[in-house]
Parts: sequence; structure tokens; C-alpha cells
Amino acid sequence: MDAGSAALDSGPDALDAGRDAHDAAVDAVHAVDAGPLTFTLPTCPTPNICPDGGHCTYGLVGITFDSSNAWVTSEWGWCVYKIDLATKNVVSIVHTGNGAQYTTFDGTNVWVTNQAGGSVSKVTAATGTLVSNYPTDPGPDGVTFDGANIWTANTSDGTVTKLRASDGQLLGTYPVGQHKATTVPRFIATDGTLTTVGSHVWVTNAGEGTITKLDVATGALQATFPTGGAATSPYAIVFDGTFLWATLAADNTVLKLRGDTGQIVGTYPAGNGPNEIAYDGTYVWISDQGLNDQGTITQLLASTGALVATHPVGYRTQSVGCDGKGFVWAVNGGDVFGNGGPGSITIFPVQ
Repeated sequence: MDAGSAALDSGPDALDAGRDAHDAAVDAVHAVDAGPLTFTLPTCPTPNICPDGGHCTYGLVGITFDSSNAWVTSEWGWCVYKIDLATKNVVSIVHTGNGAQYTTFDGTNVWVTNQAGGSVSKVTAATGTLVSNYPTDPGPDGVTFDGANIWTANTSDGTVTKLRASDGQLLGTYPVGQHKATTVPRFIATDGTLTTVGSHVWVTNAGEGTITKLDVATGALQATFPTGGAATSPYAIVFDGTFLWATLAADNTVLKLRGDTGQIVGTYPAGNGPNEIAYDGTYVWISDQGLNDQGTITQLLASTGALVATHPVGYRTQSVGCDGKGFVWAVNGGDVFGNGGPGSITIFPVQ
């Protein structure tokens, strides 16, 4: 058993105590059908799971889902929370690595990038057990699963890393963008699924204002798509089966372009400071940090880009995800230094 899991097991009473405030909010879980539910997460029960002074509930960042659980990362806590979709209760807290960021699911395991640690963690979803941490190039941020392999976008050296999902074996490191020092790859998307190996991955290069298209099998550069210059700062990206959607953090918009040619189809307004992006088969959802850090989720109709709604959520909204059961989850980062308080989760039904 890994040290973090052992420490968690040694302090079940502390974890139960930390759940009290969380459970009080979750008592209203059935009301989420009629409107949004916001709740905080319990703190880690022991310092060696949350090494940064108990601040694991601050700095919440990424989210992904398996069939029964949501997985939410804490940058400050170096951990990932496993949250039951039905009850909204925290099942376990798994120590991953320094600066946990974004996460993806491969059908069996959850993978978490550790930006400050230069690694990606593999966690068995069924048990919440850390399998191992695998080294990447420096600064891994966005992560995706192509149907067979894990890819990370490495912010510090202008590369992406490809690992075999079955055993974490390094399969390649590939440059993206034009200039290693200024490329700043942030997010990565694929046309692969849990059961089908994809053909391409696309990487946003925030420092250059481009999207790089790579061949999944070889990592070879296929194309570079401009997003309007370095000032646009492309950030998160998702593929809807035909089109790519990329948030442009610098000008509060989202870009829609063809996945094959890079032809820009449209640019649509998002909220203030768009971060992550998700697609549920009908709608595109964008997490916006928000004016004065009051976060929102922008809902667009994927077929036309039309604005459907803007949903107020929480403080410094970082990520958004769709749980496959008719609900949208917003991850609100919180603020350990200011007045924003701890991070939180806001859930609301798709309408």
C-alpha cells in the first residue's frame, strides 16, 4: 500500500470529522434536481497526505469521472478526491504528487498530472489506490487518454509526453509549437475513446497562439493551426467528433475550428477568464474564473455556438465536467491567501 493510502487508513476518525460540514451540505443533494448544489470538501486527516499545512481544500483544479465517481484534484493538497456521484460523499483522498493539476480516466484508472513534481500519477479507480508516479518532461498540465496511451502537455519545455497506459512505459516525447522556450503547451485533446484508439491529438500552445496536431501512432507533426496570435493565449481544448473547441483566455472567447484542417468556424463569447471546457454530446461548457473571481459556467449549443445560459457557480472557477447522468460539475478553486475561502464543488442539472 502506498504511504498516502496508509496514512489515510490510519486516520479514519479525522476524515469522518472533516466530513461533517460536507455532509450537512450534501443532505440537500436531492434538491439539485431543481437547482444548483454547492458544497466544500473535507480536509485530509493527516499532514503527510496534505503536506501544505492542511490546505488541501484550497486550490482545487481538475475533474474527471468514472461510471460512479467524480475525481477532483487539489494542487495545494497534492491529492485527488474520489466523490460518489449518487451521494456526493467523499469516498477517499489519494495522495498523488506535488502540484496535482488535471486528470483523465482510461476505463480502469484515473491519471493525475503533478505539475510541480514533473510526473503523472496512476490511481486504480475501483479501490482508490495509487499504482505509481511516472516521470514526464517538466511541468505536465493537461492530460488525455487516446484509447491506449496517456498524453501530457508539458508547460515548461514545449513538449508532450506519451506513456503506455497499461504499464506507464515512456513511448515518446514530442516537441510542439515553434519555440521550445515560449510555446507553453497547456491542454491536450484526442479523437480516441475508452474503447477505440484515436488517430490524432491536438495541443494548445498558450505562448504562441497555436494548436498543434500530432499523429497518435508516431507523434509526428501533422499541422499547426493559428488561433489569432500569441495574445489569444489558447488554453483548454476539447474535440466534439468533428470540431475542436478551444478557450482563448486572453480575450474571453471560445474558438470553434475543424479538427482536420484547422479552419476557423466561429468565435463565441465566454465569461471572464475562461479556463476548462467540456462537451456532453449537445452542449459545450466553459468554466470561467469570473469577474472579481465570481465564477460562472458558460453553456453553448455545439451545433451553432449560440449562448444558451450563463450559470453562476463559485469562487475562482477552474474546471467543468459532465458526469454522464445529466449533471454538470464546476470546480471552484478557492483562495488560500485572500478572502475567497476554501474551494468548493457546484453541481446543477443540464437544462
